[in-house]
Amino acid sequence: MDNDEDTLDVSFGKPLPELMHFTNLIKLVCVSCKLITIPVLPDSLKFLNCSNNLLRSLPVLPPNLENLLCDFNELSFLPSLPDSTEELNCRHNRIETLPILPINLRVLCCNTNNLTAIPALPDSLKLLNCVDNLLQSLPVLPDSLQFLSCSDNLLQSLPVLPPNLENLLCDDNELTELPAIPDGLKELYCGHNNLTRLPDLGRSIVRLWCNNNELTFLPALPDSTEELHCNYNRIETLQFLPINLRVLWCGNNELTAISALPDSLKCLYCGDNRLTCLPKLPVNLKSLDFSRNPIAACRNLPETIEFLVFEDTPLFELIKWSDSRELVLQLIIVLNNFRHMFYALKCKRALRRFLWEKVRGPTLALKYHPNNLKELLRDVDECDEEKFDDVLNNW
Repeated sequence: MDNDEDTLDVSFGKPLPELMHFTNLIKLVCVSCKLITIPVLPDSLKFLNCSNNLLRSLPVLPPNLENLLCDFNELSFLPSLPDSTEELNCRHNRIETLPILPINLRVLCCNTNNLTAIPALPDSLKLLNCVDNLLQSLPVLPDSLQFLSCSDNLLQSLPVLPPNLENLLCDDNELTELPAIPDGLKELYCGHNNLTRLPDLGRSIVRLWCNNNELTFLPALPDSTEELHCNYNRIETLQFLPINLRVLWCGNNELTAISALPDSLKCLYCGDNRLTCLPKLPVNLKSLDFSRNPIAACRNLPETIEFLVFEDTPLFELIKWSDSRELVLQLIIVLNNFRHMFYALKCKRALRRFLWEKVRGPTLALKYHPNNLKELLRDVDECDEEKFDDVLNNW
């Protein structure tokens, strides 16, 4: 007897019935059923989700299938994919090669497999996730691609990046350089590579993660940049930070100075550098870590600080650490006030000495010199005692 239902969900342990009776079945969901095999699928099926099972193979796929989700199984290969397929999610399997990709494919998630190559990509593709494979190269990327994640592979170079790309994640590879960055790229994650320089970053970058490389400087950052993670490099200076920057991780570099910080900054992590002082801190700063720097003072500490770390610094040696944030802030303020008073008094003594030696001393010495008194008494009659007394009193 035929079944007219168009959706069948037997997830989480429910038994999978014979599918030949579902003549109008469009959507089949059989997630986490411990399935070893799947029976013959009806031609009407357009959506198949058989994730998180024990499948080692799939049956012949229906000619009108649009979405195939078969991730978290034990598949070592896939059957031929119909041209109607728009989404393929086969991540977390044991697949070594992919079949020819359908011309209408828009989403391809094949991460965490054993792939050594990816076949030609269709012009319709918008998202490619091939993280955690054994890839040494990528095919030509279609102009339609907007999201590319190829992290944790063996890539030594990347192909030309498509003009519509908005997100590029290529960290944990063996890259020594990056191709030209599309002007519309918003996110770039290229950490844990062998990069010695970055290309021009365009005008749209919002998040840049270039940590754990061999960089000695950074290119100009557009004002759109909100997060910068450049820790674990060999950068010596940071200049002209974007006006919209909210997060700055620049620890474990060779920094001796940081340029003016934007008012928008909320988090600053600059530990393990060569900094002897901090720039003026933004009034809305919430997190600050300048540990393991030769910094002995932290002036103008904002009241908004919620997270503060300064271990292994001269300042840390001056303040007995406390779990009380309020007490630490109070001690820093007291120390800053003492330092200000000390140097103010020191400068006051030096100024007083300078004025005496260079101004007042010579003036008084000239005024009260005997020759000056002799000059004042030249026209005074020695018998005029009253005028003589006036001269002495005014001397």
